[in-house]
Amino acid sequence: MNITDEFINRIQEISTKDISERTSHTVKRCLIDYFGVVLSGIRVIEDREDLSIIQEGKTPVFGTEIRTDILSAALLNGFSAHVWELDDGHRYGMVHVGATIITAVLLVAHNYGIFDSDRIIRSIVCGYEVTIALAKEIQPEHKLNGYHASSTCGTLGASMAIGTLLQYDRNELKRTMTMSASSAAGLLNLMDEKSELKPYNIGRAAMDGIASAIMGRIHLNALDDPIGGQRGFIEVLSGKKIEKMSFEPNYLIMGVYTKMYASCRHCHPAVECALRLRAQMEYSEKNISTIRIKTYKLAIRGHDHITITSTQSAMMSIPYSFAVALLYGKTGIDAFSDSNISDSEIGKLMQKIVVEECDLYTISCPQKRIAEVVIQFADESVLSEKVDYPLGEPENPMTDAQIEEKCKMLMNYAGIENEKANHIIRSVWSMENNIDEMFACVLDIC
Repeated sequence: MNITDEFINRIQEISTKDISERTSHTVKRCLIDYFGVVLSGIRVIEDREDLSIIQEGKTPVFGTEIRTDILSAALLNGFSAHVWELDDGHRYGMVHVGATIITAVLLVAHNYGIFDSDRIIRSIVCGYEVTIALAKEIQPEHKLNGYHASSTCGTLGASMAIGTLLQYDRNELKRTMTMSASSAAGLLNLMDEKSELKPYNIGRAAMDGIASAIMGRIHLNALDDPIGGQRGFIEVLSGKKIEKMSFEPNYLIMGVYTKMYASCRHCHPAVECALRLRAQMEYSEKNISTIRIKTYKLAIRGHDHITITSTQSAMMSIPYSFAVALLYGKTGIDAFSDSNISDSEIGKLMQKIVVEECDLYTISCPQKRIAEVVIQFADESVLSEKVDYPLGEPENPMTDAQIEEKCKMLMNYAGIENEKANHIIRSVWSMENNIDEMFACVLDIC
């Protein structure tokens, strides 16, 4: 049995075995989280792009009246869900998941009329499983080589989620996986310089995952092992060669984090330190001599810059995210407004921040993503804080109520009234009873 066969076995297990109530509950949390990020993110795209040029179809772009072809809808919805850097992820895989997987599943379910909560839940579990399992195998080499795992692994995860939703047999799954492995792409340099196009990687993964699954029905020969074989996905994108997969007893969706702060996850331990320090002290920027942020190696490259060129640049910056949290207590969308990015006090404070590697914290990663902050004041006094698990990790989870509040906050930003937001949230929690209502609630938002 090869690596691809092991993945297909896992997919078929998810398709047939009982899904626990705890797992179903986690899927619903992910859905509520997703609706918040996608319905707020589309507002950014609407402000920047004339969407009237998109061809007409029957597939929804959530939060708008637009109906287009399924691939264009996947690209736009996936992009929207990642705009604010508030979508869920997995620290061991260093990968965002829901923005790609849930986008693909909901659009295909809508187009094919699959209003079956059990099939939708299983498909989402499957997509998370494939995405995270692949990312865990190829990281950190994949990231160090400049690839974006949310995009590469997400393409395969989305395709397998759709294969599960459409109840593909083994041959159809293998054809789909062969094509999605070949389609997998995504460069991390999309977050460099002034670029604000990192979310494109997410939308493209959803789009190509769907395209691969559609093509999976074609009765042509596929590769026997597109994942683990020679010149296969794992070898080409990480340089590794593995002999056997080791799937965990619990499905990997159970290990996802949810995000309370609108910045890259690598910034969050330092951001949480800033919030704790802010509560302890009265200060002005002038009273601070230096700030040392000690963290793990993988958090530094691409995240230690103090020259902020765009909203996306600010969201990727540990110094900026720390400074705006310490000075103003801001960690959400408003932290990355043009006025804050140009704020002189934030700029001055960033000049005093040094982000450096701590060997011990590097060794501890990914079991822990640690940041320790030491503030040296002009009077030579010192304050410090250390965070092992920022809010949202499985070891420090957001409550259901916090996820609901986050969702409503994002929907309010998008101009959606609390009554409609609460209706969407309630429809997700009760989706087994009336899945049609969940779709109707979301499609009513425009």
